Amino acid sequence: MKVIAKHSLGKKIVGDTLQISVDAKECKLKHPETIDATIGTFSNEDKSFLKYHTVDKILKELSDVDYFSYSSVDGGKLYHDAVTTWTFQEHRDKILSSLHCKVVATPGGTGAVSNSVFCSLDEGETLILPDIYWGPYKGIASSNSIETNEYNFLVDDKFNLNGFIELANKVIKKQGKIVTILNDPNNNPTGYSLSEEEFSNFLIYLNNCGVEVSLILDIAYLDYSVKNFESTRKKLSFLTKINNNVLVTVAFSCSKTFSIYGLRTGAQIILGKDGNVVHSFYDASVYLSRSRWSNISKAGINMLSKLVLNNDNKNEFIKELNENVSILTKRAELFIKEANECDLPIYPYFGGFFVTIICEDGHKLFEALKSKYIFVIPYPKAIRISISALSIDEIKGLAFKILKIKEASMQFEE
Repeated sequence: MKVIAKHSLGKKIVGDTLQISVDAKECKLKHPETIDATIGTFSNEDKSFLKYHTVDKILKELSDVDYFSYSSVDGGKLYHDAVTTWTFQEHRDKILSSLHCKVVATPGGTGAVSNSVFCSLDEGETLILPDIYWGPYKGIASSNSIETNEYNFLVDDKFNLNGFIELANKVIKKQGKIVTILNDPNNNPTGYSLSEEEFSNFLIYLNNCGVEVSLILDIAYLDYSVKNFESTRKKLSFLTKINNNVLVTVAFSCSKTFSIYGLRTGAQIILGKDGNVVHSFYDASVYLSRSRWSNISKAGINMLSKLVLNNDNKNEFIKELNENVSILTKRAELFIKEANECDLPIYPYFGGFFVTIICEDGHKLFEALKSKYIFVIPYPKAIRISISALSIDEIKGLAFKILKIKEASMQFEE
C-alpha cells in the first residue's frame, strides 16, 4: 500500500521478549508449574513484584504537581545532577572536570540508545554490534534505515577486541566513522563484563583509530554486579582518557536499579572533550526527544532527584540495593553451579539479571522447552534465563531439566 512508507513496510515484531512473557503468564494460569524465565524484572522469593521501599516512600510523598505534571524536555538541572551523581558516584567531579557533559531525559535506557543511534548515523550507514546483543538494538537501527554489522563478542571467554577492530576498520573504509553500542557492565544477555584492561584497550583503539567515534555505552545493569558497584564506577572513570575524536553517550536507565520499569525514566549522558560537539549532540537529542515523546515521567524525574540528592534517602536505598544484589548473586551461583555439574555450557557471568546458555539452535531449544512449560528468550545460538525473575526453588534443578530437554530434542532430530 502506498499509504505505508517504504521504510515501514514489512516491519513487524516477532519473538519479542515482552510478548513471550505474556505467553508465559497465560500458560502459568493453565499450568501452575510453568517456569517463567523471560523478562528482566526482579521478583521476590515469594514471586511478588520486588519494589524498593525507599522508592515507594518517595513516590507516595510526591505532590500531584510533582507526580502528574509535564516535565521539561531535558529533565531539568536537578535531574541532571541526580543522574550524574548516581552514575559516577565518587568519580563524578573528576569526570565532569575533565569532560564536557550534557544530559537529556529519555523514556528509559531504550530512549537513550534510540536517540543516540539516530543522532549518530544517517540512513544506510552502519552500526557496529556484537554477535549476541539485546534484540531491540537491531530494531532501533532498522526503524531508522540504518544497517548493522556484527563481530564475535567473546573468544575463549574474553572480550574479542581484535574482532571488533577488524570489523571497525572495514566500516571506517566504508563510512569514515565508527558508531557502536557497548552494553557493559553485566551485558544483556550474557552477563559478561569487560575487565579494566579490556575496557582501557578498547578506548585506546577508539582514541587512535583516526576517525570520529560515537560510543553508546548502555549501563542498564550497572548496579547488579557480583562485585560491589564501586568497581563499576572506577571503570567509568576511564572515560576521562578519551581523545577529541570520541563522543561517548552513556545510556542511563532507572528501570533495573530502582525497579520502576513502567515509569520509563532514563537519560543520555553526553560526554566529550570537544564542547561544541557535545552541545550540538545535546541540541539534536533534545529536538528529537520533543518530536518523539515530548517529555518523560515527572514522577520518575522527581523520585530520582529526591532519592539521590538526599543523603538519608540515598543511604537507605543503597542498603536495600545491596541486599537484593546478594539475593540475585545467590540465584546466579546456584544456577551456574548446577550448570557446571551437568556440563551445560554457559557464557561467563559477572552480574546482571540473566544467565545465558550456549546451544546450536536457540529457537529450536526454545520451542522444546516451551512444550515442557519452561519459557526463556531465544537467540540464534543461545537461550537466556532471567534469574532475576526466578526464586531459588525454581532455579534448583532447572539446569538439569534444560539439559535433559536439550538432549531429547537433539535425539528426536537425529
